[in-house]
Amino acid sequence: MIINFFGDFVTKGSSDYRLDQKLTSLLRSADYNAVNFEAPIQQGLHIKPQSKSGPTISQTPEGATWLKKHGFNLFPLANNHIFDYGEVCLSIWFI
Repeated sequence: MIINFFGDFVTKGSSDYRLDQKLTSLLRSADYNAVNFEAPIQQGLHIKPQSKSGPTISQTPEGATWLKKHGFNLFPLANNHIFDYGEVCLSIWFI
């Protein structure tokens, strides 16, 4: 079994992203490709950020779609920004 782990991913739109051929080959050769989905999906919900120290970030649903299309299939959510917009934005993942 081959598992690749990738670092933080945050995007406000991803239609123009291109992957290098070597990275594409690496993704195809693995059983699992995990990428840290660093921020909650908030776009369009008009939800205010939680009060906290440090920046609050969010991203669009298109980022997850793009990642899945390119072979990413595990999305760890345990990070310091996942609750930046509260539980409702995290729950989008489970709909």
